[in-house]
Amino acid sequence: MSLAQALFAPRAVALVGASGDAAKNTARPQRYLKKHGYAGRVVPINPTRAEVLGERAYPSVAEAPDGIEHVFVMAGGEAVEQALEDCGKRGVPVMSVYSDGFADAGAEGAARQARLVARARELGVRLLGPNSMGIVNLPGRVALTVNAVLEMDAPPAGSTSIVSQSGTMLGTVLSRGAARGLGFAKLVSLGNEADLGAGEIVELLAADADTRVILLFLETVRDAPRLAAAARAAHAAGKPVVAYKLGRSAAGQALARSHTGAMAGSDAAMDAFFRDCGILRVDMLETLVEIAPLIAGRKPPQLARAPRVTQHEHADREVDEEDPVPGQDVGEDAAEEHADAAAAGGDEADHAHRLHALCRLREEGHDQRERDHGNDCAAETLDGPCPHEERLRARNAARERGFRRVVVETASVLEDAIALYRQNGFVPLERAHLPRRCDQAYVLSLTTRQ
Repeated sequence: MSLAQALFAPRAVALVGASGDAAKNTARPQRYLKKHGYAGRVVPINPTRAEVLGERAYPSVAEAPDGIEHVFVMAGGEAVEQALEDCGKRGVPVMSVYSDGFADAGAEGAARQARLVARARELGVRLLGPNSMGIVNLPGRVALTVNAVLEMDAPPAGSTSIVSQSGTMLGTVLSRGAARGLGFAKLVSLGNEADLGAGEIVELLAADADTRVILLFLETVRDAPRLAAAARAAHAAGKPVVAYKLGRSAAGQALARSHTGAMAGSDAAMDAFFRDCGILRVDMLETLVEIAPLIAGRKPPQLARAPRVTQHEHADREVDEEDPVPGQDVGEDAAEEHADAAAAGGDEADHAHRLHALCRLREEGHDQRERDHGNDCAAETLDGPCPHEERLRARNAARERGFRRVVVETASVLEDAIALYRQNGFVPLERAHLPRRCDQAYVLSLTTRQ
């Protein structure tokens, strides 16, 4: 059996420490597996009960039926070590550990974790955690987790997978994405990464048929070479990797260290690392949630210079052009032509003139390199009232000029407008959440002010 199957699609799971009290955290995995349609066998392990939530319980993994492929441990104390021994004896390939008290608990806990990992390697058992909230495979209907977000009735399945060193943040990303109609494939809570780490999980997702985009929520990078190699493998498979890294400030670094025992490194070093291996770093959690539809199927551009965002603004019949990369001119003749076109046109023509002007820049060669690298995302900024018909004209003109995606970038995306935008082929995105590093998108910004 492959590691990916045992981790994400086990045919039988055992829940060590499963509670008969449905209100407790330790009852959640059993409830969630049933609630979300898991088709495999669930084996509760509880030495004090013969039955747990309607299922026959067993005193230990050693006494459970054959065929268990994934054990999820929620019991504390020596129960973790005993469950590992039982997994080794029964040939269970993967054990996830929700229990804490390891590297997250100081030097003594770190020593305990080292012993656990050493023994797991001797037994041939792979470990997820400790301090992991488990895994979720939405297309496969596997909700092997204690995360309360799975109380929702039908989280949408999709093609974005999340790997997080914070189990709680998995729930945050899933719930916020679901509110925006964004679905997910695999969700993995790494915990302390004693054995299975971010790099190895990304490798599995790079080969996963359900995954098109990989999101990372990181407190630190424990195995940089493995993660870099995995990111490059993902890019080779056509799957972009995006990271939100906690710990830019001293307070954030302290929080990361106290949570999973992570030692956060220099933020400048992290930036350099992400750039080197093609991981797109975002600075806002909302961007991490919303960026997947914009970059699916794209690879990092191989540009000889920093990426450029060209912004066209229209205010009181004047067009202003800015190139945020110093020393790179958009062309005086083109700027004059755009201003003349905007001044000559009426209200109905303004949007089309400004769109046409920027698309001409795209055609005239000064950003030929962007076209060569597939930068085909247009973003529209609309400050103030703008007729819906004008948006549609802008969308159609952008598509005629070769842009495959048109982003509606607004001061705030109202919930009642999201459906309308999507029905008409737009990607709604709040301005504050537009990625600061638009490496893979040629951004067309059309601003209408009253």
